[in-house]
Amino acid sequence: MKKYLLSALFALSCIFASLPASAVEDPYPSGTLLVGAQIGPDFVVGINSGFTLGIAPALIADYVLADSWWIGHFTVGGAVGCTYVGGIDMSTGVETRANFFVAPRVTYGINLGDGLEVHAGLTAGPYLHYDQVILTSGDKKYDHPSSLKFDPGFILGARYFFNDRFGVSAEFNSADFKPILGAGLVYLLDNSMGKTTQKSHKK
Repeated sequence: MKKYLLSALFALSCIFASLPASAVEDPYPSGTLLVGAQIGPDFVVGINSGFTLGIAPALIADYVLADSWWIGHFTVGGAVGCTYVGGIDMSTGVETRANFFVAPRVTYGINLGDGLEVHAGLTAGPYLHYDQVILTSGDKKYDHPSSLKFDPGFILGARYFFNDRFGVSAEFNSADFKPILGAGLVYLLDNSMGKTTQKSHKK
């Protein structure tokens, strides 16, 4: 799956490079803060267990550090959240898998007009991985089911604002500790002297 995300990241970077400056809106001004919540599906596919679906909520914040890099804006931020898949039927019992992560991130975004923004970036961070199997006898398979891990990943995403503050967001992720896809709501906080979104400062 990661190779497909890498291909998508390359394709998106080519699109960014080919966009003329006149085809986009002004970037978010420095000092803009975008906060939101996303939820995505997590899942496990196994020979014995089949397909087991879980959930993966996260809170995300991005702060616009620079608004003068070519035609877009550069952000720094982070995400905190978890993934959970329980009730995985194994031949020896029932398995539960979960991740709890704190992940710094950087993105580069371009406003395409009419409230639409697209962005690409990198994320990496430590996460606590939990994996335990309750055997059919009632015993636990692992004495130490939790382990601390670290993994980097790519981000490909978009935001669409219905007005100057509220919108929806969606992102593809390649890091092991996050779901492949997350979607949710986003809210924009702008501290730059009354400017709001790209709708307020069109060329």
